[in-house]
Amino acid sequence: MRSTRNKSIAILFLLLFSLSRFSVLGKIHVRVMNQLGNRRILNIHCQSRDDDLGVVALPDGHEFEWRFSVNFWGTTLFYCDVQWDHSG
Repeated sequence: MRSTRNKSIAILFLLLFSLSRFSVLGKIHVRVMNQLGNRRILNIHCQSRDDDLGVVALPDGHEFEWRFSVNFWGTTLFYCDVQWDHSG
């Protein structure tokens, strides 16, 4: 009886831990804004291991945004290469 109770508590704890991870990690909203001025274009290329958002040429004063979910382990990683013309 005690063994069954311990297993039930362990399963309940695991379930609550899993649910709390999803609610804490949830969806991430990313927004990139081009405020370089002088009509300079911001070139941005963002990707994760699973998703490539492609190259975006972001005009001055515009925004680029996306959302993603963090994986169960909390290791989801996006990285971006950003370039712009330094003259101006």
